[in-house]
Amino acid sequence: MNKNLKKGIANPGKNLKKAIKCFGITLLAAQSLFAQDTTTHKKSSWEVAIDLLPLIDKKVDPAGYLVRRIVSTEKAYRFKFRPSVTTIGYNVPVYVWGVYAAVGIEKRKTIYDGLVIYYGSDLSIGYYETRVKNNTGTGLSNELNILVSPFIGTQYYFHKKISAGFESHFPAGFMGSWARGFDSNSAFSYSEAFRAELKPLYCLQVCYRF
Repeated sequence: MNKNLKKGIANPGKNLKKAIKCFGITLLAAQSLFAQDTTTHKKSSWEVAIDLLPLIDKKVDPAGYLVRRIVSTEKAYRFKFRPSVTTIGYNVPVYVWGVYAAVGIEKRKTIYDGLVIYYGSDLSIGYYETRVKNNTGTGLSNELNILVSPFIGTQYYFHKKISAGFESHFPAGFMGSWARGFDSNSAFSYSEAFRAELKPLYCLQVCYRF
């Protein structure tokens, strides 16, 4: 089940302080390892990024893998992907799998040497399936999410190829779910809802540019 869509990040203020502290430590460490090199980037380039927020807060899912196509100093396209496969439970096993994908666009602005502020929006789709097995059969539930997520973020390039930053998101959209009981002859139940949720600390990313 998609935990990110069913609950907000616990104690966002506390997590934000942790993220800022971690971000600061990362910058200090990087500056001691690398000579300051923020040579002007090529106007067109690629970036890949990974989310480190789950290392700070175990209760959140990773935002996924990000591929960014920077087409100019002021514009970029992005693609995110996150597969998930989980088995939980002891006496009653619960199997959860799903996939999440998103495409988006960014408007970017360099406001200081190496510091970039950007904003934009993602369009995402996620599908998740949960199976619960016991002596009487297998219970099944499915979830489909289609969301639009405006965002704002920042990156600091402490090397011309390496940067770190974080994003805030406001995902909103459709959530549909259907489920069936343990009896294979039981009918599916269906529900749908509109959900909107502010996530001040959505991801904490480390990026590599090439």
